[in-house]
Amino acid sequence: MIERSAAGAYNTHGQPNILTMQGLLGACKNVSQSDAQFVWASEEFLLEQQVAAWSEMPLWLPEEAAPHLKGFMFISPRKAIAEGLTFRPLTETISDTLSWYQTHHANEPLKAGLKSDKERSLLAKLRC
Repeated sequence: MIERSAAGAYNTHGQPNILTMQGLLGACKNVSQSDAQFVWASEEFLLEQQVAAWSEMPLWLPEEAAPHLKGFMFISPRKAIAEGLTFRPLTETISDTLSWYQTHHANEPLKAGLKSDKERSLLAKLRC
């Protein structure tokens, strides 16, 4: 793009309509060789339990609680694809990100996600 002197805004996220949260988490589990078990909770449950969108539950933006953000995750990369954007395998990105994290930040507390005690409490409520 630089060599062609291309200018303008380009959205460069993954391929549209390809990946689900379940698919992403499954790929993360496989690449990391984790024994994690996924438990799905409804948006209603998460709101009732006062789970903070985006920070305690990364990538979650409840439509009901944040109507001003409706469509936030639905931008199109078509312009970038038309200019030659290519995609590498998701598993490669996950592996590289995990390696980077383990090398540079493994001993630091996470800045996002549920704290262990709150996660255990939520899981107990979901199992009742």
